Amino acid sequence: VQEYSTKLMLRMIEERVANADPGVGAGEGRLAGAGEGRRSDPGIGAGRDRIAGADTGAGNHRGRPGGEERSSGGFTGVDAGAGKDRAASTGRGGDAGEGRLAGADLPDEFVLALRALLLDESLDPAFIAEALALPSESNLADRMEVIAVEAIHEVRESVKATLALRLGDAFASVREANRSRGPYRFEAEDAGRRALKNLCLGYLMELDDPAVRTDCRRQLESADNMTDALAALACFANSRRPERDERLDWFQERWKDDPLVLDKWFTLQATSRLSGAIHRVRTLIRHRAFDIENPNRVRALIGAFCHANQRRFHDASGEGYVFLSSYVLAIDAFNPQTAARLLGAASHWRRLDPARRALLRAELEHVRAAPKLSKDCYEVVSKFLA
Repeated sequence: VQEYSTKLMLRMIEERVANADPGVGAGEGRLAGAGEGRRSDPGIGAGRDRIAGADTGAGNHRGRPGGEERSSGGFTGVDAGAGKDRAASTGRGGDAGEGRLAGADLPDEFVLALRALLLDESLDPAFIAEALALPSESNLADRMEVIAVEAIHEVRESVKATLALRLGDAFASVREANRSRGPYRFEAEDAGRRALKNLCLGYLMELDDPAVRTDCRRQLESADNMTDALAALACFANSRRPERDERLDWFQERWKDDPLVLDKWFTLQATSRLSGAIHRVRTLIRHRAFDIENPNRVRALIGAFCHANQRRFHDASGEGYVFLSSYVLAIDAFNPQTAARLLGAASHWRRLDPARRALLRAELEHVRAAPKLSKDCYEVVSKFLA
């Protein structure tokens, strides 16, 4: 099922790229400022003192060359683990401007097969959840010679929204059937039911239904395990509704004394699909719970954004690349190993479209040219540029 889903989505991505404005490189959005000098993230200085309060946006121009988790509190663990014509009415959006995406034209036999799979009570719920999970944007990118950043994101979001609309009744009934009827148990059967229940919630939250949002809030606030709590929080982190910030603030206050749970809180915001993700990350860097000298916290926020938010890190403006190079150099001054790991986000730069490739290469060259660059970072960046 997943292989078919992947091939179907890759074909849709190819069609979207082929039908794009011929003046737009590689089927992608035109890059703002592609011909300008590279920009620094303001506030990123040589010393650690300034980092936490820095980085509020793109600024000064510089010349550049060419172009199951631990239990905590009341929680006992985390498991490892309608019609086409209405598709444009979902409340989730796609891109700059947060416009609504048109529904994907999915083959009826594909949708019917997924419905039959979803409603088959003879199958293991964990198997169903795995089969109905869409391939990630990074997995789709791995199958492409040239990574079509916008097209991958738009197609995946559109397919998810369309499935939510066409299979909404099935997702709702399966979610209800797999609700927990007793206290939390760390058992494989229960873990599978939680996985399927939360997969259904993720699809249903695409519908922008007030009743679904209320159900999601109740799950977040009443969950007796971190799996359910984080699944609900992830839905809010990707929502544009006003209660998004309220739910995120509630969770942070509830778990402010648990560092590992707070790492999850940072990561869910860093990997949000919303177009303002990088600005949210900059705000969170100034949060009292963020410590630039804590490698786990850096990985949870800065690393998660650069490594796991493909669409927003690779924004056409190149802002994500400036963000990466600035923090690599800032962190390299006191933790070269963490800085070198951050650079891994640029490992596939040669497979980007030409405009993005030029922008990211310029940032890599800027890092390599830094006068006090550590051996760790120099080896990584030199290997990328070789």
